[in-house]
Amino acid sequence: MENKLGKLLTTVFLIALAALAISRVGNLHEGPLPSKHQTRIMMDTVVTLRIYAGDAHQVEKAMEATFAEIERLEGILSRWIPSSEISKINDTAGRGSVSVCPETWQAITGTEELSRLTNGAFDITIGAITQLWDFQSDEARVPDEAAIQRGLRFVGPQQILLDSLDVKVGLRGRGAAIDLGGAAKGYAVDRALEVLRRYGVKAAVVDAGGDIGLLGKKSRGEVWKIGIRHPQVLGETIEVLEVDSGAVATSGNYERYFFQDGVRYHHILDPKTGMPARGVVSVTILAKTALEADILSTAVFVLGPKRGMTLIEQLGEVEGIIYVEGPDGLRRLASSGCPPSEGKYSFSTTHYPARRSS
Repeated sequence: MENKLGKLLTTVFLIALAALAISRVGNLHEGPLPSKHQTRIMMDTVVTLRIYAGDAHQVEKAMEATFAEIERLEGILSRWIPSSEISKINDTAGRGSVSVCPETWQAITGTEELSRLTNGAFDITIGAITQLWDFQSDEARVPDEAAIQRGLRFVGPQQILLDSLDVKVGLRGRGAAIDLGGAAKGYAVDRALEVLRRYGVKAAVVDAGGDIGLLGKKSRGEVWKIGIRHPQVLGETIEVLEVDSGAVATSGNYERYFFQDGVRYHHILDPKTGMPARGVVSVTILAKTALEADILSTAVFVLGPKRGMTLIEQLGEVEGIIYVEGPDGLRRLASSGCPPSEGKYSFSTTHYPARRSS
């Protein structure tokens, strides 16, 4: 758990990111300005909403209703909020099940279905492991190996108990814990788009810390231009994609990490080892929903470039870009149907210079 100082510094950092608008939608190319836009700190990240087209009399109401829905979902799905339904499920692990609302049921069952597709590379029961790691504290250290091995006993789909008749969720083992992670953001983005549709919004972007949901097209019918953050250069965009609909999510090893004995340890953990996944520095997924994009970007990161790209190619209506680092620098791998980059780096065969040691 973050201490108060760490939490404050995190909030200040997130506000700074919002001000800089690093690798976000809409700030990379000239185009029509949104009729309404606003940024708030929610779900422990920067959430930006841009509305481009809709009923002028409803835009303000639509924006407030959308932020209210995201805040409501955070209160239900965050494991850091003691009163949330996820926290209640974790608190009663091994001792029974908890009645949950339709949104919690949908989020859990939706992530479980996608987890099976990834062969466990994404697993919400990784909470038994993530609670051992602290990527915010100045004293962050690699957890004890024995503690990780104990935690791994409680990771796996067999830990989740679903009662569809009474709409209850439980956990089998007393040490088990659910951590929806970024999937909660993806789910919230999808729900936010539903709210906007109900208010008659025709074109909008919802960006929750890089989980991006797209609604309609801009006022002149242009496609959306999505900037992918450079995984090694703060504030730089490594490429720009044109996307006409759906959702985009990026997972990278640069968001939360610490160094120990000269080794970088980042927050994307492999559910099978309890340790940070290796071999990839950034994964961007294009999918129909933000929930799919978020889960698959994490899963592909964990699977690595070869197995990850195989998974992407096997799935319908999913495309992806993987950046890996080798002795010659960064290398870009793209799925067969991925839209080409408009940015400075345009070709899947390009090799980027190796990062200089500081």
